[in-house]
Amino acid sequence: MRMLLVVVGALWLSAAPLYAADIGVEGKKLVIQDTLAHAGDAQVVFVSRYHAPVAKGSGTDVSAIDAQFEIAYVNGLTSGSFVMPSGGNWLVNIARIAKYVNKPAPLGGGVRVGLIKPDGKLKLTGKSLGDSPIDILGAGDPGPSGVLTVFTVNNGGETNRHCTLFVGCVYALISQGTGAQLTCRNGTAAACP
Repeated sequence: MRMLLVVVGALWLSAAPLYAADIGVEGKKLVIQDTLAHAGDAQVVFVSRYHAPVAKGSGTDVSAIDAQFEIAYVNGLTSGSFVMPSGGNWLVNIARIAKYVNKPAPLGGGVRVGLIKPDGKLKLTGKSLGDSPIDILGAGDPGPSGVLTVFTVNNGGETNRHCTLFVGCVYALISQGTGAQLTCRNGTAAACP
């Protein structure tokens, strides 16, 4: 039994990332627009503050990087996520930048552009409400507790999560009440969940 525990423990350790960091990042803006019912369109834009403490990981192989962007109302009413899987949509992965591009989005995934610049910036432009969609129309205003975002980067065996809390967001019904827009600005660095 003891040998089995040692083997299982060794396997778990070998599967763990080489480096994992949770980093609080100030957000410049988060905008979610749902006009699916009216115009068949939706978009999400997230931008961190310039010179944010971004960690991309040391890997430089475009086939060994992937990322995920998660959005959640802190009150628990809705959440969603965008996936940037490893593969051909990663055009660049060098020391100073990693860039993901999917021009036909939402075909092939909801992210149109993902940008990761160490000690610089995080940016995501989505052409949907997520690969796992966030329902801001059904959930309504996030209230005073706000919205939490987590931008996770897996690169060359390293995992880094970048977390931002937006409070004081502005929620509005649009398109004769068939759609909604959530605009959040000046997010603060947050502890990752």
